[in-house]
Amino acid sequence: MNILIVDDELPAVQGILRIMDWRQLRIDNAYVAYSLREAMEQFAQHPIELLLTDIEMQGEPALT
Repeated sequence: MNILIVDDELPAVQGILRIMDWRQLRIDNAYVAYSLREAMEQFAQHPIELLLTDIEMQGEPALT
């Protein structure tokens, strides 16, 4: 299974990557993005089954 972690704060993403036991969760690949544009690029390049995202990122348009 692949996860995409999206947050505009680098320390938040690094902390999530560091503290999670990806093997126990059966996560094969953890991809990251720091903006909506980067997230869309990751979705285009990889099959993402799970998304963990910040719901409010500075400078990003609201998805409504």
